Amino acid sequence: MLLFALLILALAFTISSYIFKKGVLAFAGAGAWIIASIHCFSVSIATWDTYFSLAFLFIALLLACIFSPLAWRETTADNETPEEPDVRDLREEMEAFSRERNQYAFLRGKQPRRRTRW
Repeated sequence: MLLFALLILALAFTISSYIFKKGVLAFAGAGAWIIASIHCFSVSIATWDTYFSLAFLFIALLLACIFSPLAWRETTADNETPEEPDVRDLREEMEAFSRERNQYAFLRGKQPRRRTRW
């Protein structure tokens, strides 16, 4: 019964981590797979035992859970990042203001600022 409970717990964490794409759930699933594999190693009597084989299967699932958050990460270039319309409008206003301020910077005797700080 303990092995059955550990399997349900580990599967619940693993499946929920894939659904919600949360690394914390993936690492919790990895912990549950570790506990399940330790339990199988401690219960196994010989190297040909079913529990011994299950322990190695759980170790493979443990590795899959540990490295799964790396597969969820999306990488895009800065110009490919999707923006909401409100954020884009605000950014364009700030850039226009910065250009206009830099255009008349010589009147103040200062060099134009290169970056806009939010």
